[in-house]
Amino acid sequence: MNGTCLSQDGSPIRNPSEKNISKGAEIIQESFRVLRKPVCYSIVSYMIISDFASMAFQSTIVDYSIDKGFALETAEFIVVYSSVAQLVGCLIVPLLADRGFMKRSTLIVVNLIVLGCSLLILPEVEKYTYVVIFCFCVASSSAFLGAIKAAIITDYLGADSFPLCCALLGLSTMPLFLCNPTIIGVFRDSTGSYDNYYRLHGGLSIFAGFIFSTVCCFDRWSSRSWTPK
Repeated sequence: MNGTCLSQDGSPIRNPSEKNISKGAEIIQESFRVLRKPVCYSIVSYMIISDFASMAFQSTIVDYSIDKGFALETAEFIVVYSSVAQLVGCLIVPLLADRGFMKRSTLIVVNLIVLGCSLLILPEVEKYTYVVIFCFCVASSSAFLGAIKAAIITDYLGADSFPLCCALLGLSTMPLFLCNPTIIGVFRDSTGSYDNYYRLHGGLSIFAGFIFSTVCCFDRWSSRSWTPK
């Protein structure tokens, strides 16, 4: 008689260390499965660019408005308007997808394009009304892009992939966030304004929109290739 312990149904009982090893192997296999999917990189790329643009906008918009000649009190109101826009982006815009008016992937592409175009137009406008309008567009689009991350990861990669995507996002954005003051200083010192800094983020956001449009093409191809049994 050997020393193997058996359960009531006669199967051997694994010790906790064996269970942990098998669970770790499953996690590694799942991670490699996700990393082999091209859509994973499209999703992570859009999240990196949109998060970086949102952080840059929120940290510079008051100073940028003052540079345009507005008083401090007037510039601070843009933060209030942006807060309202963020509520719209988080609560109202996602309803377009939930109600079936537009797919989530298409809505992400639209918001990336709106975000990018608004950031590109902001350096060209001087009137306070126009600045508020395009700041509203930037804030609502970036808020939606941040709020929809969990849903889009679950749709295309599965709920189990959410921790991995968050880890990739954190590892990618941490250097950008740490270097952001230096990046701002380069643009501010070289040109004396945030105009080119906003243009940079606008171009990156539009580029992310084109990258994520591949997901929309995949959706369309999948819907055409699927036939009911």
